[in-house]
Amino acid sequence: MVLFTAPALPAEIVSLPSLPATTATVRTNTTAPNGWTEYQVKGGDTLIGLAAIFKTSPGELAAHNNLANPRALRAGSTILVPRGDAASTGQSGPAAPADPAPPATAYTVKQGDTLWSIAASHSIGLPSLVKANGLNPRSHIHPGQVLQITTMVAAAQTAPAKPAPAPETPPASQQSDGHDTVFPGGTPAMSKNPATNRAALAAATVPSRSATRDLIVATASQHGVDPKLALAISMQESGWNQRNVSGVNAIGAMQVIPAGGQWAEAMIGRDLNLLDTRDNVTAGVVMLRTLGSMATSEDEVIAAYYQGFASVRSKGWFKDTHFYVRSVKALKDRV
Repeated sequence: MVLFTAPALPAEIVSLPSLPATTATVRTNTTAPNGWTEYQVKGGDTLIGLAAIFKTSPGELAAHNNLANPRALRAGSTILVPRGDAASTGQSGPAAPADPAPPATAYTVKQGDTLWSIAASHSIGLPSLVKANGLNPRSHIHPGQVLQITTMVAAAQTAPAKPAPAPETPPASQQSDGHDTVFPGGTPAMSKNPATNRAALAAATVPSRSATRDLIVATASQHGVDPKLALAISMQESGWNQRNVSGVNAIGAMQVIPAGGQWAEAMIGRDLNLLDTRDNVTAGVVMLRTLGSMATSEDEVIAAYYQGFASVRSKGWFKDTHFYVRSVKALKDRV
């Protein structure tokens, strides 16, 4: 009998690099560039969640704050975030009258509800829901809690006309109901530069979110991974969006770093290009499959996907890891 040993996990996957206690730039005086302001990080905040709330991208937040590891924001640190429309006009003189607040209705949280499901059922955006209730996307809600819901119809009746924000999803002409990612001139090689990978995906035709969802289900089933777990991980990481590239070069729907892709290549015996949606999903699913064989519970699999397996075992869960696991499990019940 010949026994095969799985390749060792690379350092970037097994363990996060050592970080100082505060990973965001702390500013004690008014040094924010025009259009940006200071924000104190709260427990449970993540770069993806803050980017959604402040209508920017995780990459922009990371770049403006020189974050070496955007996944390791620490509560109490201070980062720069975009100002709201009124704060960024730069106009002097008396302040303009505030827009009247759109009418809101009360919603009582039920067993099994999540912020994602409540926002979807009321046809509002998650950023609008959390902002209206002083929460963040990873806040814990409980049955009986009352949330204020401002519907899109009510807001349209009272809010003045404003330019439409940039779409969070690519135009339909750049999306496909198929599973292939098509690049002008052929698929480029992955770059060590996140901006280069981001630009390549911006020019490509990528699968729609529904097509990406179907691809995740099919790939997870093929590799013996719970499809709901893979879907929840991808929703938490990218919103099933292949265009998502983080400031630390985590790429695509499964947010896999290049070193993780190389490790997944060794596990399945073929080359993977994380810019390609099929390969990206395959890499993430293979990582989940292997973590499942190493971990003692599904919770530990989720924690290790976020924090790194060796770090989870040697240091225990970080505070933000608890929020991440809770969020993924809530999504898993809904996808």
